[in-house]
Amino acid sequence: WNGTKWIQQCPSGEPFVPHYDPYCDENDQVCKDLKTDFTAIVLCDVDRIVAVSGTATATEVKITMKPVTGGVFYMGVQCDEPAKPNYESGNLLCNVLELYPGINTVHKVALNSFYMSKTEITQKQFKTVMGIENTDPAWNSTIGIGDDYPAYNVSWYDAIAFCNKLSILEGRDICYTVEGLTSKADWESLTYNAIPKESSSKWDAAVPDRNANGYRLPTEAEWEYAARGGQKNKYTRTLGTSGNYCLYSGNNDINDIGKVAWYNKNNSPTFGAKPVATKLPNELGLYDMSGNIFEWCWDWYGAYHDCCVNNPDDPEGKYSYLGPIRVNRGGHYGSAESYYRVSYRSSYTPYTRNTNIGFRVAASE
Repeated sequence: WNGTKWIQQCPSGEPFVPHYDPYCDENDQVCKDLKTDFTAIVLCDVDRIVAVSGTATATEVKITMKPVTGGVFYMGVQCDEPAKPNYESGNLLCNVLELYPGINTVHKVALNSFYMSKTEITQKQFKTVMGIENTDPAWNSTIGIGDDYPAYNVSWYDAIAFCNKLSILEGRDICYTVEGLTSKADWESLTYNAIPKESSSKWDAAVPDRNANGYRLPTEAEWEYAARGGQKNKYTRTLGTSGNYCLYSGNNDINDIGKVAWYNKNNSPTFGAKPVATKLPNELGLYDMSGNIFEWCWDWYGAYHDCCVNNPDDPEGKYSYLGPIRVNRGGHYGSAESYYRVSYRSSYTPYTRNTNIGFRVAASE
């Protein structure tokens, strides 16, 4: 075991800064338990901008993808973490919830490098990629409507359809297949109104292509790692050490969350979502990872792994403690402070379209 290895992947002439895993070394038994020499590609700190025109209109939209160099981190709620809601109280590291053991187990995770969209997908981006002209996805002036507002009232089904359609528009592989929707042509012809509005066993059984180069939802582990700032996280506190927790994305001050998040105490004079990127970003240049609206992740909601995993998803399979529900993260415009913590987990049924849920996209390359 030689600890985490980094591979340089930078175009000639561009700056390369070596990164070192702050958690993994040859004496770290937990890293040894991963049973592999984990290798991560160091991504240059260069944005990738996606510019596509919609299928229904000539409107062009741009989506900025931020590089996230992979690594190893502690995922989950640490027992003395401030700002926990009451139901997360407890003193057992791996069984924070007596009723649902393992739901917030602190565990070590190794992730490959990936890209994450700089902001939540906006209403303009959503309508353009989905080919929506006159259909109203139930956006309204009460919650927030406009090109730069996040697309809310988006189900998990809607989100994976968007990912595939975006991939097709950019000439990339599709990441998801659903029974009856297995080719690019199938997804290209799929209309917004044809996406199920109620529970669908076919859509629940969507299959990801781990090797596809297209757009996808982040896994829950990728989302938390990116929210914490990845290798650039300046608030890291590991088990058994002193230091500052990364409470919120880009900020660890419980009394000053308003710098990085729209939440229930600064959401005025109008209540609802706000245009994206109007608060400060985190260390990776990602906006609104805490606050504004919840964001869908790929995973089913279930118990975490007990210890150490490489690139995890679907922690418990389809039927978790609460039924067939998918993870969402980040809190929303009406939540209290505790819901914006980078470790906080939430969930909804995948067909739910709610005024406080949207998403952002990820890509493996």
